[in-house]
Amino acid sequence: MATYTEKITLQTMKKTAGLYMGAEKTGCHEIAIRNSAVIDCEIAFPRPSVSADSPAQENPGRVDIACLEEFGDDIRVVFWKAKHFTNKDLRSDKDTPKVCEQIARYRRYLKGHQAHISKSYTGVVESLFALKDMNWVRALSPLLEDVQAGRRRLILGDTPKVGLVIFGFDAAQRDGKAWSSKHLKKLQSELGAPNIIAVGDPTRLKLPT
Repeated sequence: MATYTEKITLQTMKKTAGLYMGAEKTGCHEIAIRNSAVIDCEIAFPRPSVSADSPAQENPGRVDIACLEEFGDDIRVVFWKAKHFTNKDLRSDKDTPKVCEQIARYRRYLKGHQAHISKSYTGVVESLFALKDMNWVRALSPLLEDVQAGRRRLILGDTPKVGLVIFGFDAAQRDGKAWSSKHLKKLQSELGAPNIIAVGDPTRLKLPT
């Protein structure tokens, strides 16, 4: 569509976007709008540069959510990979589940680009407050206010945090023997239990701040 037609173009855009809104993307949206410390979604990191003097580096891919957390006297950016309970990347009978490999790539990439990413997200916070000044109605966490006012630094920390959010299950699925005694335990062993949040309904999920 080359021109914008009032009441038609917007509906067409919404209908087209809806074709790409699966359960995971819908869940991420519900989490983002209900957590005021979320500052970014669907994050695509810059592809690592390649030169004659440096070997090719792995592309980490997209991570779903960036959020702010208290971190001593500072505030850090933490990242979350979100998966619907039915996603096969959460399970593996023999090898490491694919989601663990994805998160390991994110962690390696973040560790090598900490200063640049921290600076970029400080700019994101400034942009969010600029939108707020234009009557944007979304609530912003006091953590963002501290960064915006220069009272606290925004960092990633020596060991950047990337966690896993799992949603979209009922009580029977959550308590099923194969999931709880095998797959969930494997994820907790690989990622660390505190780095995993599981809740059936994404509208009830609260990210730690």
